[in-house]
Amino acid sequence: MGNIGNGKRQLFQVVAALTTGFLVGLALSPPTSAPAHTPIPSSPVVSDLPRPATDPAKSTTTTITTTTTTTTATTTTTTMPKLNASHTPTRPHKVCHNTVAEKLMREVRILCLVLTYPARHITHALPVQRTWGKRCTKTMFITNADPEKQKNGKKEKEKVKINKGVVLQPDDVNELSFIKVPDTRLGKDGLWNKTKFAFTYAHDHYLDDFDWFVKADDDTYLIIENLRYWLHDKDQDKPLFYGAHFTPYAPKGYMSGGAGYVLSRGALREFYKVTSTSTATTYSEEDLQMATVLAAGGVYPSDLRDRDGRPLFFPLDAAYVMQPREKDHSFWYWKILAHDHPTGLTCCSPLTISFHYITGAAVYQMEFFIYHLKLFGVNEAIGAC
Repeated sequence: MGNIGNGKRQLFQVVAALTTGFLVGLALSPPTSAPAHTPIPSSPVVSDLPRPATDPAKSTTTTITTTTTTTTATTTTTTMPKLNASHTPTRPHKVCHNTVAEKLMREVRILCLVLTYPARHITHALPVQRTWGKRCTKTMFITNADPEKQKNGKKEKEKVKINKGVVLQPDDVNELSFIKVPDTRLGKDGLWNKTKFAFTYAHDHYLDDFDWFVKADDDTYLIIENLRYWLHDKDQDKPLFYGAHFTPYAPKGYMSGGAGYVLSRGALREFYKVTSTSTATTYSEEDLQMATVLAAGGVYPSDLRDRDGRPLFFPLDAAYVMQPREKDHSFWYWKILAHDHPTGLTCCSPLTISFHYITGAAVYQMEFFIYHLKLFGVNEAIGAC
């Protein structure tokens, strides 16, 4: 399957949807409405909000002051020691959060596992790290231990291609945290080996440190705030499996690898039980094989849609699903999709989680449209008419 995106023109056609739709889902104040199955108003996640810090009488902010003693001879100043910027300061009292998103960021711990390979570290993995990847609790890139690939019986070094005018240097990849997988092929042939290695590594090293474990490709774009919202009232110790649900092949279907999928801690435990006792591979496709392994452990695709029945993960780019069009039911997407949805601007929930085939400049465009573009005056009243 090739890139379905239709270029810059279609991407700019979705600006209105991204600004007026997804910004609603990313609002930093408590949502005024919620999906019918997600009782947000009564949830402790949003009810335990801090009081406004602008009211001195009600503020719970702790202020640390320095003490200065002055004499005619000398002045002694006591200052707090410098904190290591890589560590969050320990607060002795209740931690206050300015926004719901900040509260969920601390309470819903997500490990993001992003599949890539050496030729795409700069062009694909780095943009992920500098945009949505920084919003995961931790992001790790799953890559090849050997930068060479086997082809026609010979080893050929993978060449890194960078578009002219892109100001990036090889040293920039030092920003990335890697899990290097030995003896695996590049491209789709090596995806299952990388995925299995990554989730096994997560089980062995991070099982108790995170609640949810996300697999994504280096051309997936995830809106992590929305993901945390949908997960915050779910039990991470139950075997749950979320993503873009397709119906055929695996028992009860499978989740698209390109759209990204989520395993709870409980599902990761079942994954480990199955893969540690059997090395059998039914499918070469990573997402089909993951569904098959989980099904062997009694874990099946879980239903995660908004109150209008629309899916939240999309294995295609935003331009494709948002452009008004007649559905071509011979196209693979509409043929195997578990839950149908409209096309056009009503295609997607305001709390959508992911899109696929977002690469290069499009990653930064998505980042700008969702997090930086503002609509002037739309929320400001002008008084009585």
